[in-house]
Amino acid sequence: MSVPDFSMSRDGMERLTELMFLSVVKDYLPYIFGKDARILDPSDVGLRELRPDFIVSPEENSYSIVEVKGQTPNTQLRLEVIANQLKEYSNALRELFPKANIQRVLIIIGALSAEHLTYLVDHGVDRIIDTAQLKRIAESAANEIVRTATTKLPPATADSLLRELEELQPGKSDWSKYQKLVGNILEFLFCPPLEKPSSEIPNQTGVNRRDFVIANYATEGFWHFLRTRFAADIIVIDAKNLKGKIKKNAILQLANYLSDHGAGLFGLIVSRETGDRSADITQREPADLIRQKIEDFRLGF
Repeated sequence: MSVPDFSMSRDGMERLTELMFLSVVKDYLPYIFGKDARILDPSDVGLRELRPDFIVSPEENSYSIVEVKGQTPNTQLRLEVIANQLKEYSNALRELFPKANIQRVLIIIGALSAEHLTYLVDHGVDRIIDTAQLKRIAESAANEIVRTATTKLPPATADSLLRELEELQPGKSDWSKYQKLVGNILEFLFCPPLEKPSSEIPNQTGVNRRDFVIANYATEGFWHFLRTRFAADIIVIDAKNLKGKIKKNAILQLANYLSDHGAGLFGLIVSRETGDRSADITQREPADLIRQKIEDFRLGF
């Protein structure tokens, strides 16, 4: 049995930790805020420039702004940045909904000292959830799932996934259903050897949100080749439920997610149609850039 190779650059490992932690937190938000809580995109509530990790509405006219940190903030500067960040989001939301109940929530890996907890509370953070609390929430969620599970769904098959795809209409009306189906198809096709897809993961600035990212720990074959040659520790995927062909902007958007110091240099667009001429030309340009970077790197020795 081969042993997975988890070697990765420090920055890449920290970013992967952040991405996977965001995915875990998203899965448990209904258990943190209540099963009827709605997870909203910032644009849904009118925030255009600011991109908190999550906005959750537990009930009508009530909002929780959630920031997730994959590392424990142990310095005064980091605590100050977090407190100010949540305050900025809260003030912007308050302008849009003056009478709403707005909470500032921080979820972290690790645990804070009593002094740091006091600082955050004194600076307006209403709720702080650390690893120990998240673990208890996860255990409670698991128990609830066991109690309520009455039937076991059959595993997905190629035929069932194709039938589901045929029932969906291209365009905005079935966009969310299509995106969910693409996640199931990716898992059916590639997992294992890849890890399960994580959806709606933002980049560090929060401006760009990838439809899916998949961690790549493959130690042999095609995926290992991509990982070693193109730094593809993380595979980035965009799902496009378009009525027509993929255009240039979709290629540029995906290329914007890729970097040799971030998610790597390999991404996929999943679509009903191929690309038009402008997309094909643009697609070749990032490929040429990757090739040139590899050549420059080798010539540097």
